[in-house]
Amino acid sequence: MTSSCLRDHRPCGAVALPVALAMALAMLLYIGIVHGSLLTEQRLSANRYRAAVAFEAADAGIDFMLGRLNAGDPVDARCQPESSPDLPSFREQQAGQPDGQGAWAPGGIPVLCSAEGTGWACQCGAPALPAAAQPSVAPSAATFTVQMHPGTPADLLRIESVGCSNPAQPCVPVPGRADAQARIAVSIGHVPALAQVPAAALTVHGDLHLGSSPWILQHPSASGGLALHTGGTVVADRLATLGPPGAPARSTVLASDPALLGTERSHTFSRLFRMDAAAWQALPTVRRVDCPSACDNALRNAVGPGGHHTMLWLNGGLHLEGPLQLGTPSRPVVIIADGPIALRGPLTVHGLVYTTSSHWQAPAGADIFGAVVAEGALRGNGITRIRHDAEVLQALHDRTGTFVRVPGSWKDFE
Repeated sequence: MTSSCLRDHRPCGAVALPVALAMALAMLLYIGIVHGSLLTEQRLSANRYRAAVAFEAADAGIDFMLGRLNAGDPVDARCQPESSPDLPSFREQQAGQPDGQGAWAPGGIPVLCSAEGTGWACQCGAPALPAAAQPSVAPSAATFTVQMHPGTPADLLRIESVGCSNPAQPCVPVPGRADAQARIAVSIGHVPALAQVPAAALTVHGDLHLGSSPWILQHPSASGGLALHTGGTVVADRLATLGPPGAPARSTVLASDPALLGTERSHTFSRLFRMDAAAWQALPTVRRVDCPSACDNALRNAVGPGGHHTMLWLNGGLHLEGPLQLGTPSRPVVIIADGPIALRGPLTVHGLVYTTSSHWQAPAGADIFGAVVAEGALRGNGITRIRHDAEVLQALHDRTGTFVRVPGSWKDFE
């Protein structure tokens, strides 16, 4: 049988070759298009990855600042907790101190951090180059710089964080620009450790029974404050109540107040702190100490050598063996004693003592500069002196507490 290409006097393969070439060309064009799409997708993926890294770094900067503000510790040049009692806390360095109207005065000093292993290498204090941004570190390390500014209204603060996909400007002062950057801002507010300042040196929501114990209660202010305010009766043979010079002793005492007696225990706490006991205890600034027996050393460790940790929840009450001072006029404390108070050694407190128990034993003596609040009745013995200190209590309201995000203030745009 003779091939058709030979019968028609045509060379064999003359038709197949152009078809094969056309198919090869189409295949090459298809491969080129697919390759170009892959390259474009790779570039887009790389850009999205760098943008995500920069965004997550900026968000980490916000959390880092809030965490350090609420930790309460002093920090060294690398933002690590420092035990020196002479150093100001990170909060004092960054947020400053509020004025009489509650306006904070942040220092505006940026904190610089770059990724290092599973954590961050940071620089606190001077705006210098963090260790992780040195040339020996991989150029792809994520970086952020975060700092605080005055907020609006004046009792708020604003945190601004800039994240970069690599250690370059604007995150760290090195030549060149970051491959990707993100900016996040959030407003934070101050939740005071003590929301409502007690009007009396000693407030007892039930009966007060001191027997022959020589307690001294003093409210030196002439603004109408009380030395003693109770919801029930007072049985105290040697109780001395003092007011401002010239004020009669009876004017400093308000006993058997039905409004105080009728207050539920849960409302007693929330009235002072604007939250229930469980919420207050869960605040990140609160140090919890188990104290059903003598806990002198545990309390010292909780407060720290510089007295920077000023919000204490004592499970089991307050039991001491030796002498102890808690708080200072500049750094007063809030002590919630969830149980009886038994002091074998002298105690000095600058701040507020809130007790859920009716037992107060202080044979060695106690001096409280601030106020004491008993959730129910109170039976006391020993020598206790309580002086209402308005400045200490106001400091607990103005300067001590927790910083929290303001809902709706987060933004990642200018």
